Amino acid sequence: MANVLFKFGNQAAYDALATGAGYDTNSLYFIEDTARLYKGSVLMSQQTSFVTATPEFASAKSGIIYVVTTGGSVSLYVKGETEMLQAGGGTVQPGAITNLNVFNDSLITKTGADLPADDSTIPTSGAVKAAIETAVKAVSDKVEALGDPVT
Repeated sequence: MANVLFKFGNQAAYDALATGAGYDTNSLYFIEDTARLYKGSVLMSQQTSFVTATPEFASAKSGIIYVVTTGGSVSLYVKGETEMLQAGGGTVQPGAITNLNVFNDSLITKTGADLPADDSTIPTSGAVKAAIETAVKAVSDKVEALGDPVT
């Protein structure tokens, strides 16, 4: 078994080794700014990579989540068996709803004034229909109570 050397620095200094002295296969490189660990030229610790374009299948690494940020949106990709696969349900656009309580059991049975006043829930079509029917009935009842208008 060989002795191991420990080195540390930033990603730019590590990347410069590729065109300069080369990577020492008996060294562990602790990269401080990207929180990566390499043994020689082999990345040993990355689980996520932030990129601006989906990597080509041939150059992508298995077991890495690629966070693709372009045009103000974010998508997640992983390397599948034959192609890059979009993960996480698609692209998240600016202003997208990212937290819904629509299936929160404590809110499903609430109606009217009991519902939160903010935009943290989305009503079902049945709840909207029932609310409209209730409002129409209330107005209709008030009109009937007034009786025939005097002309």
